[in-house]
Amino acid sequence: MTRFSVRLLAATALLSLPVAASAHRQWIIPSATVLSGTNSGVTFDAASSTDLFFPDHRPMQLNNLKVWAPDGSEGKIENASTGAYRSTFDVKIDKPGTWKVGSKSSSVSGTFMLNGEERRVGGRPGGGMAPGGPAAGQPGPSGAATPQRAAPVSIAESPAEATDIKLTQSISRYEVFV
Repeated sequence: MTRFSVRLLAATALLSLPVAASAHRQWIIPSATVLSGTNSGVTFDAASSTDLFFPDHRPMQLNNLKVWAPDGSEGKIENASTGAYRSTFDVKIDKPGTWKVGSKSSSVSGTFMLNGEERRVGGRPGGGMAPGGPAAGQPGPSGAATPQRAAPVSIAESPAEATDIKLTQSISRYEVFV
């Protein structure tokens, strides 16, 4: 094989590797990142969208956002507004130093087996088609109605007799510095 063929084969292999899909990414963007003085304000836009900084999906929920002053104390979100595609808010910069605006979240989800039945940890309650859902009360394609799953439990509520435990921890952090 020639050197060119090897390089071409390697490049093709690299390009054909699956790329992680990020359907809708959350973002926070400030109107300014460098300020002079301590009597300033910064306006922020926050959303979840297909393309970064182009609000086309949904607004970020502001109840999970926090502001930290340079000394570590909690700052205040002012003039908060949530629209169809983005949220907007202001932060008054009244102390010198670097301010941090963002959100942190952590969750655990997964499954375990209990007496031959699969149970869930975390997540949304229910499962299958609930009353009022698509084709409510109608049998599925196999002719049988979709069974309701047991409600999910927290890790603390997981029974000691559980087997085949599979858990996933998700930690996310969105931060911007001004």
